[in-house]
Amino acid sequence: MVTYEDLGVRKLINAAGTLTIAGGSCTYPEVVEAMKRANENYVMMDELQVKSGSVVAELFGTEAALVTAGCFSALVLATAACMTKDTDLGKLASVEPYEMRDDQETTEWIDRIRLLPDFWRWKGEYPSTYLIGGRVPSDLDRIRNEVILQWCHKNNYDHAYRAAGARLVYVGTRKTDTDRIGGVSSSTCTPEQLEETITEKTAAVSFVTVYGRWKLGVHPEEICKIAHEHDVPVIADCASMEPPRANLQKVMKWGVDLACWSGGKQIRGPNDTGFLVGRKGLVDLARLHCFPHHGIGRGYKAEKASIVGAVTALQTWLRQDEEAEFDHLHRLAKYFVDEFEGVPGVRSARLRVTEDPRLPFADIEIDEKASGKRMLDMRVNLKRGPQPIWTAFRLPNILVLNPYTLKEGEEKVVAQRLKEELKGAR
Repeated sequence: MVTYEDLGVRKLINAAGTLTIAGGSCTYPEVVEAMKRANENYVMMDELQVKSGSVVAELFGTEAALVTAGCFSALVLATAACMTKDTDLGKLASVEPYEMRDDQETTEWIDRIRLLPDFWRWKGEYPSTYLIGGRVPSDLDRIRNEVILQWCHKNNYDHAYRAAGARLVYVGTRKTDTDRIGGVSSSTCTPEQLEETITEKTAAVSFVTVYGRWKLGVHPEEICKIAHEHDVPVIADCASMEPPRANLQKVMKWGVDLACWSGGKQIRGPNDTGFLVGRKGLVDLARLHCFPHHGIGRGYKAEKASIVGAVTALQTWLRQDEEAEFDHLHRLAKYFVDEFEGVPGVRSARLRVTEDPRLPFADIEIDEKASGKRMLDMRVNLKRGPQPIWTAFRLPNILVLNPYTLKEGEEKVVAQRLKEELKGAR
């Protein structure tokens, strides 16, 4: 058995949260056991996707669901489904892939899903001999290729839509000034601006939910109302909108058609899994584009044990005592605030509770003049040494401590290391 030590990899004290760059989250013991058992046998992957999706859909309270290889891949597959919803591919969406037997039906299906992402090239640049059926499907012109996103929802992951072959159309008034502390754009958007942007090319309207981002611009219910009047589906990027657990249903009550979630993070499933949930017709279309088949989702593999692990994690997470969990995290955040209140080099230590996800944080505002050090330099220094400490930050000078990913006793190590960094402050 290979360990991190064998590989020369240092173990991390994670005070930053469930960031992919820091390893995501540590799963429940039940998840590890379920994955171990799942790994002992072979299964038909199509069947596993359908049956596991039924369980996930029931837990989310949606028509259908698909376990994906992370939230990013869920966004790609959701986009692919929306782009092709008006093509003849929809005729096959109601057929379970593992029940397909007719060669012609299968050929048509494979040729259509292989049109993405650069479907527009098939109109003349690509030879049809690349396709199994030997000809370009006649419904090529029915592929929609634009996804609308408000400027105030622009983020680091919006290229997931482009990965499927869509063109991003940003809407609203873009402002260059931003809240440097919160990192929230002050760009705006009105319902009228959103509606005017929708055209016959619009495949979907999307928005981001995390950390209350859904409150910016047009409200989600209004987005859904406007989009649906034009027969356009709505995609919600929910990545890590939990807890509270009620958010799993809250998003769908807004009227969204597809919601994309991380299977890791607070749900604590395998970090390489995610969930695509929503309307059955669109989820079935996404599954046609997904592995183990040959569409845009071929490379986004959630292998058999990971799928079982994701479902197990979701079931386990939903059974947890949410208030007891929050109280524990609140005490840890309060510990940091008490430890750094009045410490030389610290201008203030404040407790902050976010919404969507509902989590407590300790914001340690560094007095860079008194400490003689930049906050960002302190953060880098904490990463050095035999056991790095990973922290978050808010510009210009706030070090953020997230207790969610701390193991018992690690809060004391974090506090001690940070105090050492602050020594010598005037």
